[in-house]
Amino acid sequence: IGHRVDARLGFVPDEDVADYFAAADCVVCPYKDFNASSGVLLHAASHGKPALVSPGGVMEDAVTRHGFGAVIRLNEPPQVSAALARLIQMNGPDRQRLSESALAYARSMDARRYLGQFLNSRE
Repeated sequence: IGHRVDARLGFVPDEDVADYFAAADCVVCPYKDFNASSGVLLHAASHGKPALVSPGGVMEDAVTRHGFGAVIRLNEPPQVSAALARLIQMNGPDRQRLSESALAYARSMDARRYLGQFLNSRE
């Protein structure tokens, strides 16, 4: 099965956001030294998508604690390629487990908790 990476840079209109997440196999959050939560990560989780995130900070904690992705050094292309390949080639039950974990994380993040997580990470 052939797969391709569609890396688009630029603004995505609000009305197209759901389509992008629905089409994705996984979401890469390429933030360096980002110690706050990300709307992208929460969007990915709410669509049941696994995420690849950089080490450190709130996103690593969310992904590892809730089990819906992997922590990788995004500045190391072989590591990124290997992680993407593992997620894309993942079988049905494993993919379903990641999706369910992502959805559970998204449900656990109500607005008060999400804002508190962001504010606490800035202290």
